[in-house]
Amino acid sequence: MGRRTKNATKTPQSTAGVPISELLGHDGKRLPVSACPTCHYEMECATCLSDKGARPSPGDYTLCLKCGEMLCYTDTLTLRIVELNDLVGVDQKTGDLLTRAQTLIRRQRFVA
Repeated sequence: MGRRTKNATKTPQSTAGVPISELLGHDGKRLPVSACPTCHYEMECATCLSDKGARPSPGDYTLCLKCGEMLCYTDTLTLRIVELNDLVGVDQKTGDLLTRAQTLIRRQRFVA
């Protein structure tokens, strides 16, 4: 068994089963708790499907895990509903990924 020095601290790897990295925004600060504007489900973590190390930044898209609403991070990393003009520059791959994920979330709602 190793000895801990006086200044050694153990960095937590998770909070309530969620890895610490998923609780952080692009700036390294903890994401604020933000409720989905549609169903009011509270979220405080994020995972990028294509890059596990990526952290959310203002303007990034996400989906509500409860209702599947397409959301966007604001400048303060809270969430708002995506508007049509937000989607003007979205590439085909991103659009397809969001649509497929949204469909899966919404299908799960009716299975559970």
